[in-house]
Amino acid sequence: MSQTTPPPLTSTFTPAPSCFSDIYIWNNTQGLNCVVGKSTQTCRLNSLGPPNPHDCLPPGFNSSPQFYFSPGVCPSGYSIACSTVASIGTLSETRATCCPSGLICQTKSDWPWYSTEPCTYGASFVETWAWTSSTDGGWTMGTSTALKGLNAYGISIRWQSTDFASAATATSIPRSSPGATVSADQATSTSPATADPSSGLSTGSKAGIGVGVGVAALLFIAIVCVLFRYRRRHAAVSVNSANTQGATLRHNPSGLWELPAGEAARELDSGPGTSEIDGSTSRAELATH
Repeated sequence: MSQTTPPPLTSTFTPAPSCFSDIYIWNNTQGLNCVVGKSTQTCRLNSLGPPNPHDCLPPGFNSSPQFYFSPGVCPSGYSIACSTVASIGTLSETRATCCPSGLICQTKSDWPWYSTEPCTYGASFVETWAWTSSTDGGWTMGTSTALKGLNAYGISIRWQSTDFASAATATSIPRSSPGATVSADQATSTSPATADPSSGLSTGSKAGIGVGVGVAALLFIAIVCVLFRYRRRHAAVSVNSANTQGATLRHNPSGLWELPAGEAARELDSGPGTSEIDGSTSRAELATH
């Protein structure tokens, strides 16, 4: 198939969840006869996704090895499994294959479906997995406990550096599906102060504001403590001053002024004796003639 004008795939396509969980076994009754050496023998294909692959693939998809989207981004749940860079004049073009996250690009070509389903998975341990199988009468369902191996459709995309704001934009768009692994090319970088789009302030700015509010609160508490201690000290001084003052007159409702009842009575000292003229002194008389 020749492709003159590739269709674009610039919006993220979201497949149904079953596209990443359902396994179908296509038997030789569906026309899958494989040539092994010089002989032809029956074979079967384990495929990921529903019988109608278009339920799991973007509009316009074609399974031909020559088909690709350009510019293109991986659908949700897919990631870039393999890629190359080609030079076109002064520009560079990235050519990649998107596979369901956790699958890798097929490197073999000895089975007939490898060209149309370029993504593959081969378990290194025995596990139990469910499947739906094609038969002459329709479909049967069952489980197997064995090394799980399966194939899946891949989505070829291409883009140039001028197609996106940056080359990293295209590689960061693929997303992993639930339960699948994330590929290494989806690593992200961090910076000390990350901008928060909801508030417009960076993390560093928010930290500075928080410290300032804390200092202001401590300063306010210190001022309140100083004022409280000052008022207590002032009140104590006022009480002491009142206790040291002399007796004061208090008004009686009868209209008389009197000393406070609690004060001791004031009187002259009764200790000294009565002062008299000395009786031993002789009286002076005038002489008689």
